[in-house]
Amino acid sequence: MRNLGILLIALWSVSVHGQSVEIPVAPKRPLSHSDYDRWESMKSFGMDGMGDLAYAIVAPQEGDGYLAIYQLASGKEVARIPRISRAEWLPNTGTLLIKQDPSEAEMRRLKLKKTKKEDLPVSQAYLLTFEAGAASSISRTDTLGAIARWGVQGGWDEKEILSDEFILERPAKDKEKPHVDYLKVWMDYEDLINQETGEASTKLYPPVLDTMMSFDRALDWGFPKEEQNLYASWYVVTENKDSKLAELHWDRPEVIETAAEFSNLSFAFNGLIYHKKDRKDQAYSSMWYRDVQYGSAPQLIAEFNSPGLPPGYGPYSGGRTHTYKANEESWECDYPYPFQITRSIQAPEWNDTTTLPEERAKLDVWTYHDAQIQPLQAKRKRDVENPSLWMAWSPQEGIHQVSTAAYPEASMPAHRTGGLTIRYTQEPYEGQYSWDVQL
Repeated sequence: MRNLGILLIALWSVSVHGQSVEIPVAPKRPLSHSDYDRWESMKSFGMDGMGDLAYAIVAPQEGDGYLAIYQLASGKEVARIPRISRAEWLPNTGTLLIKQDPSEAEMRRLKLKKTKKEDLPVSQAYLLTFEAGAASSISRTDTLGAIARWGVQGGWDEKEILSDEFILERPAKDKEKPHVDYLKVWMDYEDLINQETGEASTKLYPPVLDTMMSFDRALDWGFPKEEQNLYASWYVVTENKDSKLAELHWDRPEVIETAAEFSNLSFAFNGLIYHKKDRKDQAYSSMWYRDVQYGSAPQLIAEFNSPGLPPGYGPYSGGRTHTYKANEESWECDYPYPFQITRSIQAPEWNDTTTLPEERAKLDVWTYHDAQIQPLQAKRKRDVENPSLWMAWSPQEGIHQVSTAAYPEASMPAHRTGGLTIRYTQEPYEGQYSWDVQL
């Protein structure tokens, strides 16, 4: 009340002396497009393995974004680089792989001039190395050239040097297969002990960047993911320039296998699981496994009507893929690998007494190629009559069935002890869908 009285007296004295008091108020107005354009969002962020540095990619609603790198101990901004759309810390060397895009304004200007696609500027990749110890600045920048996408080795090995491996896929012209480069960055180190204090430290030497391999006409490539807990490995599938066949390179630059098509390549156990077709017109692919301990000979997992599969079924190359994870308790690769199988398109059985052989042949061809003539209707028919099933395989136990015709769908949750499968069926019930689940 005392403060309120003082305020009233002050206002009265102002009015007595013929003066006016105006309190400034910000004018209200609707948001304009320029306000919206100034809004920014954090596109991605990440911290290095040592906990010294972190980056954040900031993207505005319109225009070019930027990459900001911070020193975590002090909160100081170490560097700010414009037009960065992707960044990734390499796990072992602590270097930062970045992708810098062309200026948005420049791209707009060139496109308005009807510049050809192959003449437009492309994104560039760089590798940033930071000052050892304090990490207060960028000590070195390596230019890696034009980039479409990249992948980083997620497997682990036991080497005496710090190293990281990654693949860079270069931009390709229309109707051309891209070129990929396999690069390795490594740095030597020395363990030091202060003779006076006994304190231990590590001296890091400058990184060395090498291009280990290069591949033309790449169709596919990949590394194990870090969460899989698998040994370091890689694969690249290329197309032969003359024969147009697919060639598989696995853990070495030489071609280890040739086929009409490789698909669904994934890392599991101590090797590589993949589907392949020996002919382009082959209806169903076969499924194979290559193990580093078993030499270079592939091991057949399953093919159409192979032992262990229900009659009329074969591996489903269009099925869902599964990320295999090693046992987190034993660190052994002892979990079965799940995969999908599906039933073939079967021609009807004709009455030989009322039809001619050439008539039956024509009808069988039409039935067999129904998926190509009416793909949508054929897919619906297969979904109803020939559902896919789930199987599981391991080098020690072979094949066993996971789902059944009554419970065709299955889910393998990432449980640390393994061995769990949820299988279920989905049926309409009173206008809704309900799930019948088994564990």
